[in-house]
Amino acid sequence: MLEGHYARYGGLVAFLDESYRADPRDGEFPFYTVSATLVHSDALEETRRAYLDLGIGGWWHTAELYERGEGWRIRDFIGLVAQQKTPILVAAQLHMLKNAPEQARRECLLQLCAHLADRNCRLVVYERRHAINERNSDASLFQKAKAFGLLPRTVNTFSGHPGAENLLWGPDLAGWAMRRHLALADSVWVKPLAPHVEVIDVSEASWVKKKKPESAAANDSGSESSAGLKDEGRYRSPGPSIAHHGRSEQAIFTSFHVTSKPLHDPVDLSLWLSVSFPGTTT
Repeated sequence: MLEGHYARYGGLVAFLDESYRADPRDGEFPFYTVSATLVHSDALEETRRAYLDLGIGGWWHTAELYERGEGWRIRDFIGLVAQQKTPILVAAQLHMLKNAPEQARRECLLQLCAHLADRNCRLVVYERRHAINERNSDASLFQKAKAFGLLPRTVNTFSGHPGAENLLWGPDLAGWAMRRHLALADSVWVKPLAPHVEVIDVSEASWVKKKKPESAAANDSGSESSAGLKDEGRYRSPGPSIAHHGRSEQAIFTSFHVTSKPLHDPVDLSLWLSVSFPGTTT
C-alpha cells in the first residue's frame, strides 16, 4: 500500500520512530523524542536495499541487537546512514510532565510534522502501534490537527511496520542513538550522525514570541498552509535555544550543529492537546 503513496506524492518521505524515558530515577530527567529520517522518493529502493544488506533476514531492532552484544552491526548501520548524509530531524521534549508520555508524544509528533511540512515533505510514515485504541488515537491526532490548522492538509500520514517497510529501521537506529545520548550521556553512537541531525526543542522554555500567533478562527479551512498556533518566521541557532535548561540539558543541545525552535507555541499546543484528548496523559 505504501508503494502507491510513494508514487503519488513523490519528493521527500519522512520515516518516524520514538524513544523516551517516562520513569526516571533520582538524578535523572524524563524525556520523549520522535526521530525522523528523510529519504527522497527517487532513492527509496536503493536505500531500502542498503538497509536490507545490513539487517538479519529482513529484521532489525537496534535495542535488541545491542542487548545481544552485536554492537558492530549498529556501528555498520550508523556508518551507512552517516555516509549517505541522511537528514535526521529530532523533536525533543525534555520537560515532560510526570506520567504523561502520551502527551509528550503528541507534542513531539505535531511539532516535528510541522517542521517537515515546512520542508515541503508531504508524506510521513510512522511506526504503527500495537493496540487498536492507540492506532485510532494517532489517526485522530493528525485529523484534528489538520482541522484546527496545526498541520497543512497537504501532509499525509500513514502507519507502517518495520517488518514490511524496512526504511523504518532508520529512525529506529537514530532514536536509539539519541536515547543513549540523552539517558546515559553515551554520545559515541550519535556522534557520526550529528552533522546531519537537527534537534527541535519542543519544550515550553524554547518559545520566544515575535508576534501574537494567528488564531485558529482566522484559518481558512481550505488553505494548504499551517495556521492555528503557528508563529510567523522560523528560527535557527547554532546552540541551545533556551537559557535556563540545566547544564546537562544544555550539553544535549550543543552536541548538534542545528537546534531549531518549534513552529507552534508549546504552551498553547499543550492546552489544545489537553482539551482535544482529555484524560489521556499516560
